[in-house]
Amino acid sequence: MQRTTILALKVMLGLLIAIIIAVQIFALPMIASSMASQFPEFSWFETPGLVIAEVFLVLVLISLVCVWRLLSFVRGATIFSQTSFIYVDVILLAITAATVLILGAFIFMSISQIGSPAVAFLCVFGILLGISSALLVIVMRGLLRKACELETELSEVV
Repeated sequence: MQRTTILALKVMLGLLIAIIIAVQIFALPMIASSMASQFPEFSWFETPGLVIAEVFLVLVLISLVCVWRLLSFVRGATIFSQTSFIYVDVILLAITAATVLILGAFIFMSISQIGSPAVAFLCVFGILLGISSALLVIVMRGLLRKACELETELSEVV
């Protein structure tokens, strides 16, 4: 992969990481407080909702950092090593945990009758996106394993 492509990807990842951290520090607490003021009957959900959103964003950050690290492996031509699988597995775990978190929030909000149909739709969309992403990472992990095996075979031949 070209050096400029990897650099561009790392710049974009850095921007995403900075934006997510800013949202965690500044926007989420303000949104939670505003929603609790607007809808006092659901003010008890301010802290749990904020914690759920913060944990979700931490899981996204973990995935982005792992992708950053994998890009470093690509640049250093060491992507076909066993160390790469650790980062891929962490990404898979983070996606799975985030999907379970969304599912739990969806079930809780459905039982408590909190939120609008739009929020329910976004939760269902998030669950489907999480499952699809996890399956995609599983397929990509299999491809990485096969590429590692082929590289090992080729190095033995040469």
